[in-house]
Amino acid sequence: MFGIDWSAIVPWMAHILLVVFTLGGLIGSFVPALPGAMFIWIGAILHGLMTGWSPLGLKPQLIIAGLALAAGAGQFLISAAGAKRFGSSNWGVFGAGVGLLVGTLAIPIPVVGSLLGAFLGALVFELTIGQKRRQEDPEAEPTDAAGRPIPQAARAGLGAALGAVGGMMAEIGFALVMAVVVLGAFVF
Repeated sequence: MFGIDWSAIVPWMAHILLVVFTLGGLIGSFVPALPGAMFIWIGAILHGLMTGWSPLGLKPQLIIAGLALAAGAGQFLISAAGAKRFGSSNWGVFGAGVGLLVGTLAIPIPVVGSLLGAFLGALVFELTIGQKRRQEDPEAEPTDAAGRPIPQAARAGLGAALGAVGGMMAEIGFALVMAVVVLGAFVF
């Protein structure tokens, strides 16, 4: 059609798409709860489909897939570990995860919404469950779900926010390694 040699254009389109997804993934990795590493993985898969898996063949694809999965899991696990380390209950950890997602969507300022959301999510879940416990036993002293004084809920929120920062750093590291693997497939 119109004398266009699509066999020459499609690989260039695939390369441009890969660059866009890789750069988008690197930028996205700076925002907790955004799957920046997944963007890079999707770009690598699309590139492979468009180019017949050359130069991103099986080995680079498997490495990129493994790194993307590790980055996705690591981001939430590190955030949860931060909340736990600072004394959060399981509900506080859950609240941190919910808050991380809600904060990212509600306050679309990179990092700010995610950290504030993780903090508030852990705090609210800790205090809500603590409030429920106090209603069941009016004699109980004001504590959170795990029986700690209410200020401990604030510590749990702080731990969730710090964990979110750690998770973001891990995601950035994984995304950078993925970008190196993508580049390495073209160079070597």
